[in-house]
Amino acid sequence: MAAPVRPAARPRLGRLAVAGATALAALCLPASAQAHATSLVTSLDFVARVVSTGREPSVVRARIDDGDRKLELQVEGSHTVIVLGYAGEPFLRFSSAGVDVNDRSPTAVADKLARGGSAPALAPGAAAHWSRLTAGHRFAWHDHRLGPVPGRSYGDGAVATWSIPFVVDGKPDRITGRLWHGQGPPLEIWLALFGLALAAAAILSRQRSDRAVRTALVCAGIAGVAAEVLSVGLSFGPGVPASTAWESVPASIAVATTAVAVFVRLPQARRALAGLVGLVAALVGLGDSGVLVHGYVISSLPAAVIRAAAATAVSAGLVAAVSIAVRHLAGSSAPPRRARPARLSVPRGRSR
Repeated sequence: MAAPVRPAARPRLGRLAVAGATALAALCLPASAQAHATSLVTSLDFVARVVSTGREPSVVRARIDDGDRKLELQVEGSHTVIVLGYAGEPFLRFSSAGVDVNDRSPTAVADKLARGGSAPALAPGAAAHWSRLTAGHRFAWHDHRLGPVPGRSYGDGAVATWSIPFVVDGKPDRITGRLWHGQGPPLEIWLALFGLALAAAAILSRQRSDRAVRTALVCAGIAGVAAEVLSVGLSFGPGVPASTAWESVPASIAVATTAVAVFVRLPQARRALAGLVGLVAALVGLGDSGVLVHGYVISSLPAAVIRAAAATAVSAGLVAAVSIAVRHLAGSSAPPRRARPARLSVPRGRSR
């Protein structure tokens, strides 16, 4: 009599693999979101640059955060600097006591820096009403004079100049700069690349060899590394405080450590892990796809590196995620093989 066949343990291990990979994906998504929570804009077509901060650069220092198009001024505390608004009215005042805003300034009301309910003065020479913004000597605000004129078309390169007038200890001066415009690579290039990635995924999903599986695993690893490079490079971009940018590092380390641990200790989870890592990497790359089409990238790494990381995360992630998903669906939909009945062997030389 044939011995009873025990049920295989693969389904249980498969469920464990999916659970582990799902937990990894749950870690990856918050890490990616945290990496970009500090930078609303990662790429743009126009950038403003400071050319001169006036006759006394040691008194007034200026920098521009292109991500938010903010102008930041830092003034030596022993001097008084009054920044003039769009209509030439007193707008901001830097002094030894801190930074104040004129609640009656039309610029302050338009930029929502004035106190709620403040009515703008109609005449530029109207008496100012100052309110404290900060006790420090540094302040940043959105200034529309830095950006392009709506409705006007621009070429490439330095396309315009801008200036911010201010008064230093009673002497008029101004900050001057230039506006630059640039176009990114054509969108058709990236669409063709992603199309090739989908085609490669379709080819891999039809192959049943171990080499195809290893290729998908390698693509998932490459996509994961590219997504991490993309997230870290954008998180440490100009204008992002160092303390805030470093908050994304522990999450990235935790994701990488979890992925390696699952990959090494659970061989049955490698396919599911690779598929989910590829999916998350592709989503991260698509979320930052603006770097592929805009002329300027706001990052601590060169624009070419960021674009390459985004394109690699999407294309390699698609190859891994799509090929493994299609392979899994094709395997689950195939009819199960019927077990052959056991044959009873009769020893030779004996008969009844």
